[in-house]
Amino acid sequence: MKSTSKISLIGAVSMGIGSMVGAGIFALLGEAGAISGTATYISFFIGGIVALSSGYSYAKLGVKYPSSGGVIEYLLQGFGKTTLAGTFSILFVCAGIITMAMVTKTFGSYAANLFFGKTLPVLVNGFTAVLIILFVFINFIGSDIVSKAEVYIVVFKLTILAVFSVIGLESIDWTRFAPSTYPAESSIFGSLAITYFAYTGFAVITNTASSLPNPKKDLPRALFLAIGTTILLYIGLSIVVFGNLSVADIIKYKETALAEAAKPVLGSIGFIMINIAALFSTASSFNAN
Repeated sequence: MKSTSKISLIGAVSMGIGSMVGAGIFALLGEAGAISGTATYISFFIGGIVALSSGYSYAKLGVKYPSSGGVIEYLLQGFGKTTLAGTFSILFVCAGIITMAMVTKTFGSYAANLFFGKTLPVLVNGFTAVLIILFVFINFIGSDIVSKAEVYIVVFKLTILAVFSVIGLESIDWTRFAPSTYPAESSIFGSLAITYFAYTGFAVITNTASSLPNPKKDLPRALFLAIGTTILLYIGLSIVVFGNLSVADIIKYKETALAEAAKPVLGSIGFIMINIAALFSTASSFNAN
């Protein structure tokens, strides 16, 4: 009998990108900019290299222990059924729940602001609840449905963000990136705690190991493709945003800095497009997790 729970390589890559390109790049770009200024793209690059190093370890472990348990399976293999393994497993699950809470809340805020022009708690919570119910239902249907849904969502949001990045290059003020405008090296490395967080969702790919047709080859490919694509996207977006807005404006707008940067590039239509991309990004991040 043919398995109905298989996930393709593209599906696994999409889940990884979907999980990473969520609330992090939208909500934390301004926070990172407040620390590393116009050198934020360097921080994203370094954070990406760290993520690739972690991804290599995950790939090795995933190939040796292909399981839908992912990180928790690796803890059990390393420490056995001990209190230590159980404690770290619970902490890992709790971290995932906290991340999904942030992602869904961000979705609610963007949805309320886009459709009603205000972020009243009742509106934010309402949109948040709708998102949770929708994707819980989709996940109950089966992993193949999750994978297919994630591919379409990721393609849509990446298209919007890629178009914004390419068009935005034409209006960049490159003098903003003069080395003399960079903060101290300690500030750039200090922002890594924020920029690396934007990559942490790649671990979800390891949970697809047992569902991949050829885990030995597909899992490492999925991890490196997802992280590599996200590195290029984050660097491109940070250059476009900091090339069109001053650091002061980015700090002022913070979580909506990406949308505000679209105004001088594409006008009000660009602002709406990025808000829509934010909705799809947070939705796919929640779906992947």
